[in-house]
Amino acid sequence: MELTDKLFEIVRGPSPRKTKSITMPAAPCLIGTSFIEDFANPGVAKLADGTQPAIGFITRDLITGVPLPTIGELAGGMIALPAVSPFSTGLDGSTEDADEYICEGPDYIYSAGGASDLTAANVAAGVPLSFRGGKTSKAVSGDYSEYVVQEVLTPLNIGNAYGTGYPRIRARRVAGRIV
Repeated sequence: MELTDKLFEIVRGPSPRKTKSITMPAAPCLIGTSFIEDFANPGVAKLADGTQPAIGFITRDLITGVPLPTIGELAGGMIALPAVSPFSTGLDGSTEDADEYICEGPDYIYSAGGASDLTAANVAAGVPLSFRGGKTSKAVSGDYSEYVVQEVLTPLNIGNAYGTGYPRIRARRVAGRIV
């Protein structure tokens, strides 16, 4: 398992498990990216941006183009098949809802030099969360917030090859509201 596989995890999903099949956007992204439904194009996902409730987190990586068959598939299963094939941009994919999730690093934590940045310096239990560009961010005035920081964890990426200042957090769902 690669480090990126451990940087995002749905710890506890709702019961019963809620998944949503939806047409994926045109830009590739990683498993765990958060989406909303595009009101202008119903049935099409777009990156969660803090304007409305998220429909969930993508359950596989999203790539440009259609995945080609593997040697194992062509050989009739004689070679180990990949555990999970990625979704293709512009085609159907699925998202999964979460009551709690853990995330870490720049692929999952928003940081662009503004008030909504979620950094090690400004994160604490109870901080309301939102999304920017499909990444977890600190909720600011006018954002829709449906998660709070439940716990600040020790980063898995101790050497922080992804850069400094990215916390590892456990987020917990709360009643959604505009901050």
